[in-house]
This record gives sequence, C-alpha cells and structure tokens, in this order.
Amino acid sequence: MKPRACGQKGSSGTAARGCPPDVSEADRYKYPACQGGATGGGPAAQGNVPQAALSACMQRADEFQNARRGTSVANGAERSGPNWVLTMGTGQYASRCTVSGSGRVVSIDPM
Repeated sequence: MKPRACGQKGSSGTAARGCPPDVSEADRYKYPACQGGATGGGPAAQGNVPQAALSACMQRADEFQNARRGTSVANGAERSGPNWVLTMGTGQYASRCTVSGSGRVVSIDPM
C-alpha cells in the first residue's frame, strides 16, 4: 500500500539515514545511526568503535542475558590491544564484551 493511500505523506528517505528521535531502545538495532560508533552518538562513540564490533556485542549481550533482540546497549568502550572491550547494559544487567574490530566476539562476561 502506498503511503498516500493511508493518508500519510511519502518520505524522502532522510529518516532512514539518521537516528529517529522517537525510536525505542528495543528498535535501535534497526537503525545503524542509532548504534554509536564512528557514525553516531552515544557513550561508545568516544573511541570510534567499529560498527561491526558494536553490533556483534549488542547481539551477543542480548543472547548472554536471554533478552529480546535490540535490548542491549553499549555504555562504554576502550581499546585493549587489537580488540575493543565494551561495557554492555541489558536492562538491569551489565556485561563486558571483548570483540575484534571486525566483529568477532572473543569473550563476554558478567559484571
């Protein structure tokens, strides 16, 4: 169904390129610009964490804490040799995710 058919204006596509201001934490994984890293904001952007590393740790933290996909967020990041160590928040739980820049999770541990 075309957007105009349901009474809404068509989109120029600009919202898909950025992080919508009203996106929920659970849906942030759908928007790369909401993920932090080199292209977005957020606490993990402080070290220009590669998007592949952020995505891998977010997914692994969700699985580790048995949470719904898109629940975990990166609250901090630091370099550790060739890898990144991300502090992940999943609801009331926290974990530490060690990941390569290409997105290979080395380990995930509770905090």
